[in-house]
Amino acid sequence: MRTIEANLNDRTVDHCIRIAMTEHRLGELCIRAGDQVRLVGEDMEVEAKVEFRASGAVAVPTWSTLTYVD
Repeated sequence: MRTIEANLNDRTVDHCIRIAMTEHRLGELCIRAGDQVRLVGEDMEVEAKVEFRASGAVAVPTWSTLTYVD
């Protein structure tokens, strides 16, 4: 599972987390739509599934995996 740094507070209306990378850049990192990733931001991390939308890449979080890190 790949780890992506993200602002976990930057969310869409449906509570998905915006990924600040282009679809092309994610492809270079071998991350495709449907892949599970771990999003890390400041003091939290969460697992999520990557989706590509017209507005850009987002991650659909599995909130039950949210953990706080020191």
